[in-house]
Amino acid sequence: DFGPHLKKTLLEQGGLILLDGLDEVPDARQRRLQVKQAVQGFAALFRKCRMLVTSRTYAYQRKEWKLDGFESSILSDFTFPQIQEFIHKWYENYALLRGLNQEDAKGRALELVTTIEHTERLRELAVRPILLTLMASLHAWRGGSLPEKREELYADAVDLLLYRWEGPKIVRGPGGKAIVSQPSLSEWLKLDRKMVRNRLNRLAFEIHRDQPELIGTADITEERLVTALMKADHDLDRKYRRLVEYLSDRAGIIAPHGETVYTFPHRTFQEYLAACYLTDEGFPEKLAKLFKTDPQRWREAVLLAGAKASRGTTAAVWILAEELCYAQPPGDQTKTVAEADLWGALLAAQTLLESDPDGVKNLSARNRPKLERIRLWLRAIVEQGRLPPLERSQAGQALA
Repeated sequence: DFGPHLKKTLLEQGGLILLDGLDEVPDARQRRLQVKQAVQGFAALFRKCRMLVTSRTYAYQRKEWKLDGFESSILSDFTFPQIQEFIHKWYENYALLRGLNQEDAKGRALELVTTIEHTERLRELAVRPILLTLMASLHAWRGGSLPEKREELYADAVDLLLYRWEGPKIVRGPGGKAIVSQPSLSEWLKLDRKMVRNRLNRLAFEIHRDQPELIGTADITEERLVTALMKADHDLDRKYRRLVEYLSDRAGIIAPHGETVYTFPHRTFQEYLAACYLTDEGFPEKLAKLFKTDPQRWREAVLLAGAKASRGTTAAVWILAEELCYAQPPGDQTKTVAEADLWGALLAAQTLLESDPDGVKNLSARNRPKLERIRLWLRAIVEQGRLPPLERSQAGQALA
């Protein structure tokens, strides 16, 4: 009954029409062409209305998706004031949904803003709305805190992202009753969640190893992603297209990044999952060897792997440190030293300080010789001018 009144208002007075997810329309039965024609037809008829249509950037680059007469803009990353406003609004809404005291919600929001403001790594993540939402969800779930150790933060964040990506897609029917419109990836592939996670860990390791650039996330081709998830599946051909449709419609631990291309939401998650793979495969020898061969590529993965392994037992991080720094330190500047050993000593120190700072202060007799060897290497790096200036500075800080 309201239709005619709405139409009259839009024709005579106008309004703002928001259409979200243009690129998410399925391609079957020319549905995309129909939707594009409908949007353009509506814009032509209701000339007093302003229309805002959203799409993922890569999809809108395709000529067949371009809307005639529409101007294109790309959304910028969040600025810090926008991050602040988002968090306060998010907690305000969370309080209403969960029956939380509004003053308590304001306090939690302020605490999260302050944490992000003073933590460079969190600020880098918070400019992306999906990752900022993730942080707010984690903060609320933990009762108003984030894990102090960054490896634990990434572990919790990956679990949440994986659930969003892999979990069942639920829609609400009449009266708000939940209807599962799409099963979880685990159910559909007949794999348990641990198996899905293990395959993602391996995939992250392989693309990180093969990525030409040392910044940003690696592109994952559709074929590679599907093959990684459906390995050992005897019905690959029949399920391939359905799985691609499933993956394209999900944002979480992996999201579409281009036509038939996917990526992790941030390089940190790629490095963390690669680290998880390396703690299960050939730890610590393989990890140390990779780092000494290509320090800049594997530095973060080594630090995260050390922290993850140390959660099981602090002895693990000392085993890793010894593997990174087992050679005898150079006695004087004239002695030829392999650069890999210099890098290994620096990272051994950083790994210990990040994963087991208490163990460094309260040394056991067994670990005393290991730490002394690392100290002597750091001293040689600083005194003899080894490694680039930034790394020499880090060696000095670690030595202190």
